[in-house]
Amino acid sequence: MKNLNIQKNAPPLASIIIPTYNRSRLLKYTIDSILEQSIDSRFLQIIVVDDGSSDDTKEVVKPYFSKVNFKYFYQEDKGYRVSKARNTGILNADAPLCIFADASVILGKHAVEEHLKIHGSCTGPCAVIGYVYGFDDYNRDSSKLLELVDVKNPDKSISELKKLGICDSREPLYQKYGDDLSKWPAPWVIFWTCHVSVPKAALIQANLFDEAYTSWGGEDTDLALALEKNNVRFVMSRSVESIHYPHGKNPGFYESFDDVFMKKKRRMDAKYHTTATKLWLTTACEDLNEKLLKMESSNICLNRGDAYEVQHYHSIL
Repeated sequence: MKNLNIQKNAPPLASIIIPTYNRSRLLKYTIDSILEQSIDSRFLQIIVVDDGSSDDTKEVVKPYFSKVNFKYFYQEDKGYRVSKARNTGILNADAPLCIFADASVILGKHAVEEHLKIHGSCTGPCAVIGYVYGFDDYNRDSSKLLELVDVKNPDKSISELKKLGICDSREPLYQKYGDDLSKWPAPWVIFWTCHVSVPKAALIQANLFDEAYTSWGGEDTDLALALEKNNVRFVMSRSVESIHYPHGKNPGFYESFDDVFMKKKRRMDAKYHTTATKLWLTTACEDLNEKLLKMESSNICLNRGDAYEVQHYHSIL
């Protein structure tokens, strides 16, 4: 797609939104991978929203302003405000499609092109979940990733990771329930914004990310529930490839995560009040769809945000 004719001052096809905080080196890896996409960079817009970094992020992004349609926003450091950062990106996006990538995600060469193809083929709004090799909150393969990943050649690195079975942490769920998320009763539970895409109009209709989430995790799942309520279809694509470059977590992250995330689950259940969100209060992310499928097979009607009848629910599974 490098040789497509481009009208002067034509709007971009996709705005790639990258929230960041004190990860200038990883941010550069992400941006550089975007500039090497199979689609001409003149079709793209990159929006970096800095959540109060104190490192050299501002200096790192400056050279990119002359290379691509680039916007940079800085918000004062008032704690973890990634929801606000992403919302700033959405509201300032000039493209109809928003692609979210974390500053640590290195995109495969055809990732953006594949995002655009999927959205172009969907009959209604969809949310695309990319496949992220090496994605693991516990960094179990971090030493291998650091050894194997060539940040200047992500496609070759992806090929090596495939051979070694260093996959996306959601791979066991894909193996268990299949890649077709339309058959999952709760696909929203794996909608994590390290690498996803959603039409801007659908994000606006869903009222954007909930800015009440001010610690890691939950804001993306909350958004996914709002998207589902608005009948946005979830699609997982293995062709939307990327790599999660390893990095450390903040001190105390693992010790406090479970208690903090339980409060977020309660917030989501209070907001959306479905059978699935209620069950999630006592169920691990990995087991939620299995339990819901068992309930469905027992002819229990699942309320997914609308007053579905059992017969209608069966028809979409």
